[in-house]
Amino acid sequence: MAEDIKEGLAILDEAIELEETGRVFYEKAADWVQDPSAKETFRFLAREETRHRKAIQRQQKALTEEGRWSPDSDLKPASASFDIEEPFFPDAQKALEEKFGPRTGEQEAIWFAIEVEQKTYNLYQRGARETTDPLAKEVFQHLAQAERMHFELLMANAEVLSGFQGWA
Repeated sequence: MAEDIKEGLAILDEAIELEETGRVFYEKAADWVQDPSAKETFRFLAREETRHRKAIQRQQKALTEEGRWSPDSDLKPASASFDIEEPFFPDAQKALEEKFGPRTGEQEAIWFAIEVEQKTYNLYQRGARETTDPLAKEVFQHLAQAERMHFELLMANAEVLSGFQGWA
C-alpha cells in the first residue's frame, strides 16, 4: 500500500475517533442542558458528527478496497474563501479562560466542545497539508471547513452565555 494511502488511513482512523467523541458528547449535552436552543444546537452538532463519520468511513472503504480516494457527493468542496493554512483556532483553553473567566454549567459543555472541534480541525488541516492527492486535499479541506463552522457556532453561544442572554 502506498505511503500516502497509509497516512490517509491513519488520519481517517483518528478522525473517526474524534467525530465519535464529539457525537457522544453532543448527544449527552443535549440531554443535560435545559435551554431548548441549546438542546437543538447540540442535537444539530451530533447529526453533523454522524454525517462526517459516515463520509470518513466511505473514504476508508475506497482507500482500502480501491487504493484511492473517492469523490463524495456529501462532501462539497470548501468555499474559495476558505484558507486551510490560516491558523484559525487560538489556544482554545487559554483564550476562553481569558475571555470568559472560570467555567460554569453550560459554558463547561461549550468549552469541551470547542476543544474537540479544535483537535478535529487541526487533524484535517494536517491531512490537507501532508497529502499529495488532490481529492484527499479536497476531502480534508471540506471537513476542516465544517469544523470551523461548528467552532463559530459554539463561540457565538459562548459569547452570548457570558453575557447571560441565553443561547443564540
